[in-house]
Amino acid sequence: MSEIVGAQQTAAQAYFCPKCGSPSLRQTSKFVTEQNRLPVHCDACQWDGDQSQLAVAPFKHEFKSDDDIAQGMMTDLRNVLAKTAAVTYGRFLLKWGFLDQPISAVQLAHYMDSIARAVVKTIIETRKAMAEEKSRERAGVPRAPGTQDR
Repeated sequence: MSEIVGAQQTAAQAYFCPKCGSPSLRQTSKFVTEQNRLPVHCDACQWDGDQSQLAVAPFKHEFKSDDDIAQGMMTDLRNVLAKTAAVTYGRFLLKWGFLDQPISAVQLAHYMDSIARAVVKTIIETRKAMAEEKSRERAGVPRAPGTQDR
């Protein structure tokens, strides 16, 4: 229990667009401007500015990096899938010729790992798209043609 209570906390900051509140930001240059500013672009509302203008929300977490967070999500999902859906996925993969009889636990585990990795990637991409759409709505930016409600 002490490892849970006393877990190492990493300080981090989340950045948001000052116009629409979206976290969908990207640096537009790897170089700092003459005014010592780092250019940033918001993919949700098309705002352009510099990093000093962004809204900042400090927080703490128990991961060493963003990749560790994604890896933790993937591991959790893989474990859930292994407990609840491994037999179903195994039958599916066997039916469609992706596994041979007798089924190798190592091969099935490799598929479960790949499935979990793809699902987590899709979840993150979907969350990003939903946040961008919500930010566009708040900023009054019209929806792009051909997009659907989420």
